[in-house]
Amino acid sequence: MVLEADSQATDGPWRLLRGRVEIRREQMVLTADEVDYNDQTAEAVARGNVHFSHPGRKEDVYASTFHYNLDTVNGAFFNVRGTVSSASQASPRVLTTNEPFYFQGEVAHKTGDHYLVINGWVTNCKTPGPWWTLRSPRTTIVPGRYALMQRSVFRLRKVPLFYAPAYYKSLERVPRSSGFLTPNIGNSSRR
Repeated sequence: MVLEADSQATDGPWRLLRGRVEIRREQMVLTADEVDYNDQTAEAVARGNVHFSHPGRKEDVYASTFHYNLDTVNGAFFNVRGTVSSASQASPRVLTTNEPFYFQGEVAHKTGDHYLVINGWVTNCKTPGPWWTLRSPRTTIVPGRYALMQRSVFRLRKVPLFYAPAYYKSLERVPRSSGFLTPNIGNSSRR
């Protein structure tokens, strides 16, 4: 693990890192304005311009505050927005996009490779100002596998169109077996 900062101080087991803080561990990179890190428990509390990335899994998350344990890889983002990998779902009859899967919410709990987004929305359109969103009080995202929304409302340009008590969106390369397809707004030169 590598810890870098403009200034460091200690308070018992806590390292108080200030100014352009960067923590790297394996493929994970955490940057913030300030981080309090506990050497004994591997607990990190990041504040101000928090950016968490894991390039190997194509995760890129921004937040105002982040509580995270580097050993257990569990934590919580506050005022969160980010992207996770989503395979382009190619088919002759379906418009495709290479955009990642965007999410935004009040809180996102990270447990291993799962995200639980509270009071947020998801889309795979370009942001800001996406064409469509699915807003939900509770969304489970497993990058590269699926997103599961509960009590979601599909909105097209901020206009609510339909309600779904549960909605499953595959993020895999060849995901579809049956069911409703999520709209992919874009251009195609196929026809």
